[in-house]
Amino acid sequence: MPSLDRLRKALAAGAVAFVLISDDDGATIRAFLPKKTFSLTSYRSQASRPGLFTIDGIPTTFIVAPDGRIIVRHVGIARWDDPAAVTFIRSLASGRLRAAAGSMRPLGYEPVPRAMPGRATT
Repeated sequence: MPSLDRLRKALAAGAVAFVLISDDDGATIRAFLPKKTFSLTSYRSQASRPGLFTIDGIPTTFIVAPDGRIIVRHVGIARWDDPAAVTFIRSLASGRLRAAAGSMRPLGYEPVPRAMPGRATT
């Protein structure tokens, strides 16, 4: 999460929304957040997660395009403040999605195949 916070700081204010969502109970979240130095918006999920947001490990990061499509799903720790990741997010935020989609492959991130709500991805 610290690298996500550094990524947020590297981008223009308001260009990208960063949201932390947890299934943990409120007391656990309230105990966790004050111990951290990042300043990312955090939410507690109060409903079951949509199938497209199924996770296989913690942390799981989803990058969602402005049109609502999940284009990257990454499980595990990542260097989100790496220059290639910053370039990718800037490209996505500016609407250059095609250029952005390929720029994460060298870092080991793969775009998620297109899926309609309620349908499994392959």
